[in-house]
Amino acid sequence: PVSLATTEVPERIVLSSRGDPHKLRAKMRGWMKWRAEYDIGTILHSPKPSFELVKAFYPHALHGRTRRGHAIQMEAPGQFSTLIKALKSRGFADPTRAVVEH
Repeated sequence: PVSLATTEVPERIVLSSRGDPHKLRAKMRGWMKWRAEYDIGTILHSPKPSFELVKAFYPHALHGRTRRGHAIQMEAPGQFSTLIKALKSRGFADPTRAVVEH
């Protein structure tokens, strides 16, 4: 397991904590828990059995970057509930997680 002492703190967590060390620690713990829960370190190398279904019902793409370098993602989320139903009908126990991992 990764500890707070050996993990680089993302700038967005530092900024959102506004100098409060208690908030910073709590946000870091939440971020690290999320990373561990979704296995973020290897997520790009794991199989994505829901890939085609997610692309079909939740059209999205990276469009470019802002002047400050932030990614711009375009989405057409109107069919999200249909996507969740389709994933459930195909046996995905946690369809929301399948979308997040996509």
